Amino acid sequence: MVRIMSYRIELNDVHRRKLSACLRDVPFDSAKAFWVDLKRLFKVLAESPTEFGEAAYDFKHSKFQSRLGVRAFLSVQFAVSPDDELVVVQLLTLCDNHPYPAEIEKIVNHEPF
Repeated sequence: MVRIMSYRIELNDVHRRKLSACLRDVPFDSAKAFWVDLKRLFKVLAESPTEFGEAAYDFKHSKFQSRLGVRAFLSVQFAVSPDDELVVVQLLTLCDNHPYPAEIEKIVNHEPF
């Protein structure tokens, strides 16, 4: 039997509030592409984060490695600990020329929380 490792994904409070604001303030139908791409990104982070993106640096006093990756129009900086099966999203931004509504960009890239 093959076991697919599933990492736990944690968001810092700022990104959790930003995504909550997107859910609350932007109609789902107009932002559907954003939610589909975010779901795909989180699936990659949950299943194979050590193979996604490029390694940025290793933390000296912990077993975390910081990585950078892009999926669709979403750029993410995250720390991954294979020993703890944990991914911590440090930064989530939209790339230029994305197809998402302007309200999403304002919240994710610019809104101070």
